[in-house]
Amino acid sequence: MGTDLGDISWIVGGWSIVPAISFSLAASMSDVFGRRWTIVAGEVIAIVGSIIAYTTESTLMFAAASTTI
Repeated sequence: MGTDLGDISWIVGGWSIVPAISFSLAASMSDVFGRRWTIVAGEVIAIVGSIIAYTTESTLMFAAASTTI
């Protein structure tokens, strides 16, 4: 996979921004759906993101998938 250094900054930026947003959403989802189902949904999203990140051939798709992990 040939990488461009500009694309790598999206990976690092995503690792900072996405958790801040997802933690806020997870807190409200936990109140509505319960803690167990919120954790299960988060794990399913993480597994799907891991599979996509493992199988992708582009850096931008890897950045998008790795932020869900």
